[in-house]
Amino acid sequence: MMLSQLINISWNHKNTEIIFRDKLALSHKEILSLTRAADNHHDIVEFAALSTCNRMEFYAVSKKHAMIKCWIFNQYKHLFKRNLEFEAFMPAILTGKDAVEHLFRVAGGMDSMVIGEKQILHQVRSMQENLLQHNENFSLLNQLFIDAVCCGEEVRKKTQLGSEERSISLELVKNAMEFTADSKKLNILLIGAGNTSELTARHFIDAGATK
Repeated sequence: MMLSQLINISWNHKNTEIIFRDKLALSHKEILSLTRAADNHHDIVEFAALSTCNRMEFYAVSKKHAMIKCWIFNQYKHLFKRNLEFEAFMPAILTGKDAVEHLFRVAGGMDSMVIGEKQILHQVRSMQENLLQHNENFSLLNQLFIDAVCCGEEVRKKTQLGSEERSISLELVKNAMEFTADSKKLNILLIGAGNTSELTARHFIDAGATK
């Protein structure tokens, strides 16, 4: 008899170009819709999604990881009305212990473009809080995300990764400032919304930019 197992399906900066990751990205409202659709599927015991600028990941408890992948493909087509060419960028699929280790590395910032960046830990924590708020019966995934957050906090507490600010936004600002001798003369335009753009603006201000 086949037992249910933890399944991770991931598109990220290591296996997928950014133009396709942008097409995969889901809003909070869309994630809730997808979770409700998973509730109605008899082969999906638990389900959650993590959407960030660098990754689109799905975590599920089920007996059939191949079915989960195909189901996700179909949800993009029918639920979100997106006809995506998945054949061009197939996701990484991990199960069991490997899926747990992957999530812990993500929460710890070890799987980020900038090693040790802190934003991903907040995003994993938000995912756990949203999961608990809308799915009180998801005991395995809820505990998994709680443990992942604890792991991420311990990594930053007990290593040098927590000693300084690390983020893609900060690296971008540092690189940009290398091309000017007077940051106050720059006219900077940020296109986008959300925490990343706000963080980028704050880093520019800290670097002396005024416009």
